[in-house]
Amino acid sequence: MLKGYLSHLLFQNFGHQVLGLEVCKKFIDQAYKTQENLYPSCKNNVIFSELFVQIDSEKTIESLIEKHFGKNRRICLTGLHACADLSVTVLKLFSKMECVKALSIMPCCYHRTEVKEEMPEKTIFTNFPCSRTLKDIFERFEGETYLGTPFLRLACQDTYESFLELSEKDLETKTQALLFRAVLEFVAEDQNCTVKRLKRKSGKLTTTDGGLFFETHLNNLPSCHRLLAAPSSIPRDIDEPFLMEMRRKWEEYHTNITKRLAVSVYIALQALIQSVCENVVLVDRIEMVREYGYSCRLKRITDSKLSPRCWALVAVKDIQ
Repeated sequence: MLKGYLSHLLFQNFGHQVLGLEVCKKFIDQAYKTQENLYPSCKNNVIFSELFVQIDSEKTIESLIEKHFGKNRRICLTGLHACADLSVTVLKLFSKMECVKALSIMPCCYHRTEVKEEMPEKTIFTNFPCSRTLKDIFERFEGETYLGTPFLRLACQDTYESFLELSEKDLETKTQALLFRAVLEFVAEDQNCTVKRLKRKSGKLTTTDGGLFFETHLNNLPSCHRLLAAPSSIPRDIDEPFLMEMRRKWEEYHTNITKRLAVSVYIALQALIQSVCENVVLVDRIEMVREYGYSCRLKRITDSKLSPRCWALVAVKDIQ
């Protein structure tokens, strides 16, 4: 939700009263500040409420709607870039809530989907697949053994169209970032550790100078990542011996033109198969809604260069 622009525009441009649900109070405060400064006419018609939306939130949502807008309202559920499991939860609420007649939601962050069970040979997610159709296919072909988190991460990469727009400098920056992550994970695994990221971003650096790029990210590493020692996942410091080993590995790969070129090829390959991966995720969700007995389709909302997650799931119920 962040500052609530979509909510305010829905009322200002179309007269739709809006109940915005957000788990983070800071964003609710920001949205009300936006309303006060830019959309004062929306007061009492655009309401924000703190709620962690879950599959059992049905009664709470209905009570909030009745409290602020009265009884017997016909509702459309909507979300702009609903992260991870939230979009699947909203699809399920759409099917459960009698007052909800329509839905339009843009999902994102597929790789953050909740892991139900993880083993060395397979990964089982709570909400992927979510349709009976794909679950049957998974069971037949043991999909959980190869369609894991890396597959979902591929599904939410930049699109092929965005890749074609990359300059030589942009591609080099992406290559160095991927190589840095690969070196980090390689050294961690070699020392029987896994890597946990503490921040979403480690800081942007657009230089093509490999040495400067590496040292800057290396200096940021202890504040942005943590090592978890196997098998007990006990936190371990990123100490100087670990950093020295990363430097050694970086030199081995970064100075090898063939290996660096291979990384660029992998980036191109990711771009080529991204849409295939994303389509599997989106069609699975469409099929789930259809299995509930409602029509559902995909609609492109934005240019993929503006936002790679440019698809909305649109569903409607028959309105008597």
